[in-house]
Amino acid sequence: RRLLEELAEAARLWARRGKRVDETWAEKDLETARHRAAKLALALPPAVEEFFAVGEQRHRAARRRQWARAAIGLVLAGVAAGVIALLLVQSRDRDRQIALNAGTVDLVLVPFDWSVAGHAAIPAGAAAMPGLAITAYAARADDANAPGEPLPAQLVQLGAPRDLGTMRLQRLTAPGGSVFLRLDGRGAPGERCAPSWIRIQAFPGYRRSELGAMPLWVPTCRASRADLIDIEAGPFVYGGPGEPASEMYRDPDYTEPERVVNLDAFAIDRTETSNAAFEPFRRMARTTGYPVPIYGNDAERLHDGDPAWPVTDIDVFEASAFCAYMGKRLPSDFQWTKAARGGLFIHGVANPHPRRLWPWGIEDRRACVNQVDPAEPGKPQPVMRIAPVDDFRCGASPYGIEQLVGNVQEWIARDGQTDRENPLYALRGGSVDSPRPQTSTIFRNHREPRAADYSIGFRCVAD
Repeated sequence: RRLLEELAEAARLWARRGKRVDETWAEKDLETARHRAAKLALALPPAVEEFFAVGEQRHRAARRRQWARAAIGLVLAGVAAGVIALLLVQSRDRDRQIALNAGTVDLVLVPFDWSVAGHAAIPAGAAAMPGLAITAYAARADDANAPGEPLPAQLVQLGAPRDLGTMRLQRLTAPGGSVFLRLDGRGAPGERCAPSWIRIQAFPGYRRSELGAMPLWVPTCRASRADLIDIEAGPFVYGGPGEPASEMYRDPDYTEPERVVNLDAFAIDRTETSNAAFEPFRRMARTTGYPVPIYGNDAERLHDGDPAWPVTDIDVFEASAFCAYMGKRLPSDFQWTKAARGGLFIHGVANPHPRRLWPWGIEDRRACVNQVDPAEPGKPQPVMRIAPVDDFRCGASPYGIEQLVGNVQEWIARDGQTDRENPLYALRGGSVDSPRPQTSTIFRNHREPRAADYSIGFRCVAD
């Protein structure tokens, strides 16, 4: 509003002085005002448009006179007329970029692999992605966290890549605003994997200053596949009371009736997403606009930010963005449950406990889950600490997937939620401070999608 008021007052003053052409603004001031109005998507009043148009016409006429004088001088001096043509092209290109609010940055692409043994990202070098291809997308009109349609080719310019050892430089020109990059070809020749998606929350618009560099850490196909466990296609038991029967059953907010579901094959992360695995995405927080997790420094939270611990304080949108960045997505209700219980058959052998209440089986093994019951009133409360993602291995599911219950509860994909009529988003598995009956294969919690605290984490799945 303040910008509109300033522009309207300038137009009124110009009109009162007789709308003299020579009293319009300087060219640089007009460019700056146009750029600010375009960036804020302001609808300019007719009086302001007239004020701008007369000024811009004056400067175009002045430039034409300058070009004419230069052309005459060059002809008389016998200098090649190609210089004038270059000036004209550059001017038109600048005018086009101003009109489109198009900005230019140098993408610094840093490919990385993942070491399961070292639990760390390791540089892969630009040669690891010889066929890397980048496509720019606009954000969805109804969801700033999801890509919409590809930007028209005439609005995007992508320069030739230059490989510099561990990184690749590539210049990108695109309209200012929210831009999603789709990165295909993240593997060696013949190696295929799903695209990686990176949101640039505020791609810079037109500017006359020096170009900026934008570092982007790009996972290779090997990094995306590291530590995934394959889950075979086939039927499994979803819902129901579990075996043994849970006291939570028949509460419609938390459980569902039993049914057999046939599910396609998929792969799921063996562990919850760790801080180390999240680190390359965290480094791009200023670019993506997703906040960095903030951990407490009291005794119980002292290690929550350590590399081997699960990343927490993550809402569902940031969890989804990380999975998309890795070429994956959040699991559906069905996928999470099958990963925890196993199918009716596991690698061709009948599942002895397809309705198991806990991933490890039908016996309550307190030592196999990170869950702590609160103390009775009047007694000291026990310490409730999050554990590293590789702890409590005796609690693994039939497929070897760890800590599906306890430790931190895990986000479920909204489009994979079986109770979509519920405005809240689903989480599975319970956490260290959940009541004991909630750390099971049947319990489903619900939270606001922006909820983020020390008890919420996630893992990803891939087709």
